[in-house]
Amino acid sequence: MRYALALALLLSTSLVAQGPRSQAALTAADYARAERFMTYNTTPLVLHSAGRATWLPGDNLDRVWYRTTTEQGEEAILVDAAQATRAKCTLPECERRDNEGSGRGAAPRRDVPSPDGKRTAFIRDWNLWVRDVASGKETALTTDGVKDFGYATDNAGWTKSDRAILVWSPDSKKIATFQQDQRNVGEMYLVDTKVGHPTLQAWKYPLPGDETVTMIHRVVVDADTGKMVRFQMPADQHRSTLCDDLACRGDWGDVQWSADGSTVAFVSTARDHRRGCHGR
Repeated sequence: MRYALALALLLSTSLVAQGPRSQAALTAADYARAERFMTYNTTPLVLHSAGRATWLPGDNLDRVWYRTTTEQGEEAILVDAAQATRAKCTLPECERRDNEGSGRGAAPRRDVPSPDGKRTAFIRDWNLWVRDVASGKETALTTDGVKDFGYATDNAGWTKSDRAILVWSPDSKKIATFQQDQRNVGEMYLVDTKVGHPTLQAWKYPLPGDETVTMIHRVVVDADTGKMVRFQMPADQHRSTLCDDLACRGDWGDVQWSADGSTVAFVSTARDHRRGCHGR
């Protein structure tokens, strides 16, 4: 008891001593210095960390590849579990397919290339489009997307972007994605702290206790014809099992195609991460 009282007295004395210092006005330089330690600035400085592993189709799931950042830039690494080997990846299947930028300091990609590299998918006017890489021809796969009810949108979490959230089938013929319903969902407002007039940002984001929350309607779209298959299930919440956004670090890791592209599996979690569902 005496030790606890002494510790409490010591802490209170320390806080009093620091009181005048805590009243000092923060400057733009203070905010800029703090921002340098945010993850989006520190993550690119870490070398040789492994990204999400992707199993290659066939081979009885013996081979897996992942991306890592080295002193020379980003590399793809192929691991053969059966042969116990690890080497730089040069196979077409190991081409970078996520929607991150290429190299440090590059702008994040908004489109998602197909596994064969012949097409890339992106969002335009809340609808899903594909672009033929060779010819540049662009085709709309959906036409009923509207504001607050668009396809593949990434704007219902603590972060938002214009990137498309989707997963191509291994044969590059189909796309698994969703139509995200944000209608009647409340908005989140943030104001930046730059010098001068602040900029107001607003996007849909439900708060605890809100009756209406963001929901997604899962779909699979044929990349050649635009034919859509809607999952025969109620809409579910957009939360990932790994973070509080739909996709984590640009990767929709809760959705995975079978090797032959005939089925797609997914996992979904409730907002409190205590309940979930899965399907195929």
